[in-house]
Amino acid sequence: MCETKKASSVKIIDFGLATKLNPDEIVKVTTATAEFAAPEIVDREPVGFYTDMWAIGVLGYVLLSGLSPFAGEDDLETLQNVKRCDWEFDADAFAQVSPEAKDFIKCLLQKEPKKRMTVHECLDHAWLKGDHSNLTNRIPSSRYSKIRQKIKERYADWPAPAPAIGRIANFSSLRKHRPQEYQIYDSYFDRKEAVPRFVRKPRNQVSVEGQNAKFDCKIIAASPPIVTWYKDDGLLGQSCKHMQKYMGKEYELKISRIKMDDKGEYIVRAENSFGRKDEKANLKVEVNPDKPAPPSRETTPMRKKRVFEEKQFEMPTQDEIPNFSFDLRPRVIQAHSEFKLICCVQAHPPPKVTWYKDGRELHDGAQYTIQYSHGICTLEIGNAMPEDSGKYSCVAVNPLGQNETGCKVVVEDRVSSGNAVSKMGSSHTSRSVRRTKSGHNFEESSSSYEESSSSSTVRRSKRSEFTEEVSTSRSSRKTSKKFIRDAPEEEAPKFTVQLTPITVDEGESILMTCSVTGKPEPFIDKPSYLKASCLCFPNQMLKSDDIVKLSYRRGEAKLEIAESVPEDEGDYVCKATNPAGVASTKANITVNGKTNITKADVEGPSFTELLQGHSVSDGDAVTLQCRIAGKPDSVLWFRDGKEVKPSDDFRYENAGDVYKLVIAEIFPEDGGVYSCQASNAGGSSTSVCSVFVAVPDEEVAVPRFSAFPQSIIVDEGSPASFSCNLDSPSTVTVSWSKEGRPLEDSGRFTFSQDGNAAKLTIPAALSTDSGPYTVTASDDRGKTTWSFSLLVRMGDSASGDVDVQQLIDSVKQ
Repeated sequence: MCETKKASSVKIIDFGLATKLNPDEIVKVTTATAEFAAPEIVDREPVGFYTDMWAIGVLGYVLLSGLSPFAGEDDLETLQNVKRCDWEFDADAFAQVSPEAKDFIKCLLQKEPKKRMTVHECLDHAWLKGDHSNLTNRIPSSRYSKIRQKIKERYADWPAPAPAIGRIANFSSLRKHRPQEYQIYDSYFDRKEAVPRFVRKPRNQVSVEGQNAKFDCKIIAASPPIVTWYKDDGLLGQSCKHMQKYMGKEYELKISRIKMDDKGEYIVRAENSFGRKDEKANLKVEVNPDKPAPPSRETTPMRKKRVFEEKQFEMPTQDEIPNFSFDLRPRVIQAHSEFKLICCVQAHPPPKVTWYKDGRELHDGAQYTIQYSHGICTLEIGNAMPEDSGKYSCVAVNPLGQNETGCKVVVEDRVSSGNAVSKMGSSHTSRSVRRTKSGHNFEESSSSYEESSSSSTVRRSKRSEFTEEVSTSRSSRKTSKKFIRDAPEEEAPKFTVQLTPITVDEGESILMTCSVTGKPEPFIDKPSYLKASCLCFPNQMLKSDDIVKLSYRRGEAKLEIAESVPEDEGDYVCKATNPAGVASTKANITVNGKTNITKADVEGPSFTELLQGHSVSDGDAVTLQCRIAGKPDSVLWFRDGKEVKPSDDFRYENAGDVYKLVIAEIFPEDGGVYSCQASNAGGSSTSVCSVFVAVPDEEVAVPRFSAFPQSIIVDEGSPASFSCNLDSPSTVTVSWSKEGRPLEDSGRFTFSQDGNAAKLTIPAALSTDSGPYTVTASDDRGKTTWSFSLLVRMGDSASGDVDVQQLIDSVKQ
């Protein structure tokens, strides 16, 4: 088919009956156009490239003569003529046709496939490559009238046949049963109308140095455009400085923390397959006359730091257990959009980072893009779906231990109703507030960002006038309406539930609540949230942390202090603000100091049975058990220095003086150093142990303990020994340490090693030897550690009465 009426370029069409050939398989065709079918199709023989060469011969015959070489009264007669290969050159039609052309057709219309020319032989034929400049007679167009009339008789709606997709739809059930409602229409448009068009152009901006600036525009186009931003002809990439966003037809460029160098001309370019369009806008930057001075530590009172008596186990300075300096944050994502989870981890040696979703390990691939570089861990999903919702966790593991962080991700589907789709805008507001306990010197600053929807409404504060702009795609009309409405009813904040005075004892928890109403909903500001409670302390603003928790939801503000101290005593003020006014409520907290209780009055807890280490397989159940005397007020469990909270996976059990940590099913990431801490008013005591989790069919890259030292209890003055064996093809180097400090081979401690078996001996144990110990084994593959405890029971006499040197000398003798 010619591309246009006057063009000489031809486009090959009509591949409806095409078949893909496989050299290793026999292909047969049972359906074909009768006039162009080859004899092997009629005889139901295998087809090949030679079958197409037959069709080229028939096509050449038709183009030169306007006649069909095998046409009969019907398809049956036509197929019989093809089977017999019964054809000849019409004398009148081929009178002016060159001998080369006849030979070309003759070499193709051969009944035997092997005798036909191949496509390469056709291209080298004299009719196609020869000199025919002497042949100037044109084939008269009237010669094709007969075959054109034959085609017209086949189609009743000639000369306007429906396109292929139209013919398919024409036989559909809707077209048959409801012909009046469903019709086929022709549609045309000018390519110039499909070029991107700026419905709203970006405007010039004037901003103060240090603030943010925003350019926004609205672009419509027949096909989705690619929008890019430029400054002084330089392309701007996506970054924290230049944040590019889009929502439907709305496009925006946000410039953060403007400097004087940011002033100039900005260009937004929209481009699609039909063309491109540019629009310009200027940014003017003014010098900020009042730059706020940085806050001074001398004038900012600090909350009393709590000092914990228990000294945590510290790793050697040259190595560090994984520690997440930036945790994962909960996310709410719209369906079909991309999102990225980011966290930062510090560790040495570098850890192995693994991602999990609802306990299932994730791998880098088409659905998830996982990267780790210089302590930054990222998980990216390109097209979020509702089934991607769940709990995501990132686990970092190195030879010293492991750590993890997690968050919850919710993927919400787009909201739709009928044929109208409402694209909701999104907004983000950040607010910083400073409050004092007396209620004076309030300073606040806020910055907000809003993305509008397809139907946009621009409102001005303190006025009842607004402009509403609506664009419809069917009629390409733009309608602007201006309304005057009454200002919404406003109501000043009012506390329906006031703060009440509270008296507590030191160490108890504190909970203060109040309720407030107002129109619009009042702000009770706090730096960490858009709407939250800010309860103030003398010359100090409270912030949420591990001890103090501030919350505000649905008009109810809460202040929670997990453990009170005398410094918490004082007046607390909660202030609510909205455009209609300000309201506040005030109450006093009294903290009674604890009665001085000496350790002599209360017996401190002590371990009568220490924790013992375990080497288990992945998926096994593990129970850590110890016995504690002395009636402890609290018993806490820790793993690698972090508290293990009771859950379905980790269960606390207590029966008399027996305390247990039950792990129903252990995983490799659950391995590490476990400790049990018991405390009361008389003091605290700790026992530690190691738990190693072996993964089946996984090669261990570091030395592995085949026998490990166990925790023991001995009397003062008695000897204590610890031994271990390691599996390693090479000789290992073994070192011993107590509470992170290396032990030296002296009279107090003696070391021995025979191959991969090592032993630590304390000839005469003293009460000061009690505590956690660690053995470290290393070879050319790496190193591994094991922790255990030693408890030395004191006799009836005080430890000061024991002559240490005399005791050591007696042991040597």
